[in-house]
Amino acid sequence: MALIKPFRGILYNSEKVNIAEVIAPPYDVISPELQAALYKKHPCNVVRLILNRNRKEGEPMIEPQVFETDDEAYNCGRLLAVLAETQAKAHDYKLEGSGVAERYFGTASASPATVLPLLLRLNRHHIEKIRKSEKYAGHERFLEADIQTILVPFKPRKECAPPNFPRHLDLQAQGRFALGFYQQKACIEAAKRRGKPTEEAAKENAQ
Repeated sequence: MALIKPFRGILYNSEKVNIAEVIAPPYDVISPELQAALYKKHPCNVVRLILNRNRKEGEPMIEPQVFETDDEAYNCGRLLAVLAETQAKAHDYKLEGSGVAERYFGTASASPATVLPLLLRLNRHHIEKIRKSEKYAGHERFLEADIQTILVPFKPRKECAPPNFPRHLDLQAQGRFALGFYQQKACIEAAKRRGKPTEEAAKENAQ
């Protein structure tokens, strides 16, 4: 005979989440439209457990997200991802050889101040090339908006000093740099699949 024992249910902590944002109807009555809405409603919505997305449809099982934070390492990683995307678009995604991410990821993740100013200066050339492109003209506005959004949280380290990139990142900060880079990159790729400029998609994914 089978032995059946009761177990304690796992509940959301109502002090940390709004319960209305994390609950969902039974899986068999959730339409694709409602499923997408629930995914965007909250990253901890229970729909992610009861009804995962189908990878065969080309959609990720977890919606790509970037997070608004003042963490310098994370934001430096996000910045490198946007600079790499700007370079790739300026070359119509036909860049020969290594791009800025492949060439500078290691240095940027360890010593952002030594390389990011150089890449931002190079980025002006890529922005101008996109602006003059017949295929992508207008996209430079969204890429520049991405960069502005990422750079806004940088603050001075002491009174009366200007903001600056960190000179060195320890191993844990390098991990946050990598998270920022790959989460921003995932957001960019998701935006391209949906045919939306990256800034518009980033706003959606940060909601």
